Amino acid sequence: MLDYVRNAWYVAAWSHEVTETRPLGVRIMGEPIVLWRTVDDIAALADSCVHRMAPLSLGECQGGNIRCMYHGLLFDHTGQCIAIPGQDMIPARAKVRRYPVIDRHSWIWVWMGNEAEADPSTIPNVVGLDNPDWCLDGATRDFSCEARIINENLLDFSHLSYVHARGFEAGLEFAAVLPNWEILPRGVRYTRWTESTLNPPGFARSDKPVDFYLHYDYLVPGVQLMWSGIYSEGTARQLAGGVPSMTDAQSAVSWTNQAVTPVDKGKARYFFSLGPHRDYGGPTERDQLMAMTKCAFDEDEVILLGQQSILDATPDAVPMPTRHDKGITLYNNIIARLRKTDRTRARV
Repeated sequence: MLDYVRNAWYVAAWSHEVTETRPLGVRIMGEPIVLWRTVDDIAALADSCVHRMAPLSLGECQGGNIRCMYHGLLFDHTGQCIAIPGQDMIPARAKVRRYPVIDRHSWIWVWMGNEAEADPSTIPNVVGLDNPDWCLDGATRDFSCEARIINENLLDFSHLSYVHARGFEAGLEFAAVLPNWEILPRGVRYTRWTESTLNPPGFARSDKPVDFYLHYDYLVPGVQLMWSGIYSEGTARQLAGGVPSMTDAQSAVSWTNQAVTPVDKGKARYFFSLGPHRDYGGPTERDQLMAMTKCAFDEDEVILLGQQSILDATPDAVPMPTRHDKGITLYNNIIARLRKTDRTRARV
């Protein structure tokens, strides 16, 4: 079992990947899970038949139930075995674990902790692919590293100046100027202005200086909700560095959802979607953003896999923080508190 927060909603799949006709096997924190659609709901069970531990994801969906195609045991969406070929008696132990699961914002969310504590209100307010105000596209990427170092990468944007000098054409301001941080109930908020720049990151460039605003929430268990926009020069000063209205932006208002799910030891799955607000762009700008983001992920992967190899070789190494680690420290303190709560409840 991987040591991540248990009582949280993790992204398991895209909504369109889960159907009524074919089960989908996924892993979260090393636990195999099978997903499929019933008539009007989603089912999520431990991906292991109680008979001989064959994966139920290799089975068949039948009338909202799932049949193990090793020896034919049939399970309903709660995990209860309801038929065993060749016998009428169903043993009391013929049941597999059910996980709370919700289809929301184009993602399938699975609760990995105590079922009684599953709270749908703690699902981050992602912008789904079907949101009419935004022109978004999405994709998935697998990384051969721990989810926690991807989280920390996304919580320290000073790396944009160096790792993404090509992918996002980010300037040195990201490393030279500190952002603002705010603690949220289940995460942290990052805000920053880049004033009087000719080179804002993203899909828009300017022939005169502009102010660029970047804003994201990073929420448990590893979900980033980020938006940015270009404003007329002087806006940051007029607002005293405060949060602007999206509708006052000059151009290039975009949104990004990113979710990092620990799959197994040393493996993580990265779900992401992004694109412009429809008042500021369409498919062309969306595709430009997606191309830049995929290039940036290539750049991230080189660093993250290299970092993971060093961490594996030197497990006792202790990172030396800099001032840019404030977001990481705040977020990791929240994670540590929630993990402590998980362990306390597990002992009760």
